[in-house]
Amino acid sequence: MEDRGATNEDVNVIREMAGTEFTFSDHRQRNQQAVGSYYSYTLFIYGFLVAIALSTLSGQGVYPLVH
Repeated sequence: MEDRGATNEDVNVIREMAGTEFTFSDHRQRNQQAVGSYYSYTLFIYGFLVAIALSTLSGQGVYPLVH
C-alpha cells in the first residue's frame, strides 16, 4: 500500500467517524516499526562486515596481541 500522506488530524477525523461500532486500525506506526527494524538490522550487518574487512586488511586479525 502506498503512502497517501494522511496526517494525524485526518486519522483522528476518520476515527471519530468510525465511532465505537467499528474497529479502526492505523498501520502507519507498524510500518514505521518495520522500517526501523530493517535499518537496525542493516546497520548491524554492514558494521559486522566492515569489522571483518578492517580485520582482514590490517593483517593482524581480530586478536593482534595473540601470536
